[in-house]
Amino acid sequence: MKKYFELFNIPDPNHFSSLKDFYGYYRAKLPKWQERRNFIREMYEETERVVESALKQGVIEIEPKSQEVLEHPKILFLTANPKEVVKLRLDEEVRDIEHKIMLTQKKDQLLLVNKGAVRVNDLQLYLNQVRPTIVHFSGHGTSEGEIILEDQSGNAKIVPPAALAKMFQVLKDNIRCVVLNACFSNKQARAIAQYIDCVIGMSTSISDEAARKFSVAFYQAISSERSIRNAFDQGITELMLEDTPKEHIPQLLVRGNINPSEIFLLKPRRSYKRHKSTDRISIERAEKLALTLIKGKEKDAYDIEISGVKREKEGWVVKGAYSTKIDKDLDWAFNFIVKIDKNGKIVEYNLNA
Repeated sequence: MKKYFELFNIPDPNHFSSLKDFYGYYRAKLPKWQERRNFIREMYEETERVVESALKQGVIEIEPKSQEVLEHPKILFLTANPKEVVKLRLDEEVRDIEHKIMLTQKKDQLLLVNKGAVRVNDLQLYLNQVRPTIVHFSGHGTSEGEIILEDQSGNAKIVPPAALAKMFQVLKDNIRCVVLNACFSNKQARAIAQYIDCVIGMSTSISDEAARKFSVAFYQAISSERSIRNAFDQGITELMLEDTPKEHIPQLLVRGNINPSEIFLLKPRRSYKRHKSTDRISIERAEKLALTLIKGKEKDAYDIEISGVKREKEGWVVKGAYSTKIDKDLDWAFNFIVKIDKNGKIVEYNLNA
């Protein structure tokens, strides 16, 4: 919360110096759950009012892309280790990924929801519950490209490829990427890529160790605010650095003309806009555009001076004066006004104001 208070220049209503002090007050003064709830609500009531008012008045604004950050992207991590197949170290894979996310200090922004021993009839339930941004499956696959989950008894249960693809067509919601970290999963990945922007599958069999190293590096990059394309490349690089000759196995598939280099789960803080009137160009850039215009329109202009720059709702207004020669023996001074929109486009000007 503190970083958002700083971002919007709002005083922090929480006067407790530490969580220990907060907890101590709870125990001493607020023994009942309802009392604690009311206390928290009242603490932030004024802040909520200020923020809502500022949003309505346009004093602060969050860009649409920034809202993706506030919604906290989620990784739905599905694993299955049926009884009669070779046991994989799937718990270790989840643990390592969680550790990398914590190291990048994104544990409160990138949420990992782990579901183990997944059965076929769990899939739609989990997608409806979690509404993930990435769906990851780690486990086994058949040589025909099918994913293996579990039945009610924990035995292997093959998922029909057409049914899995149909599920992602129906329940794609906010899903931007699907990772099938299982042997021979590339065929299934191609079917899913008809409906999901980015899908990663394995072209052939892959060892447990190589699969784990790839996914850990992939999510370390995602939590470091890298694009899906960059994260995939880092996963491949990790296999090469570890001298694991499997870097050709993971395959990244995309839907249509999607560019995976432009898909980020986490956006840098700079994507926030503090003021509605904050422009994409700086005051220095506005001045430079005005000077360039005058020099281009008035070839003989000299002593160009800017007297003021005013920010308006739609951009900047630059005012000033310049001198030029009417003829070889006569100089004259003119005032100018140049209006520039927030994208840096000159929308209106008067060089003889």
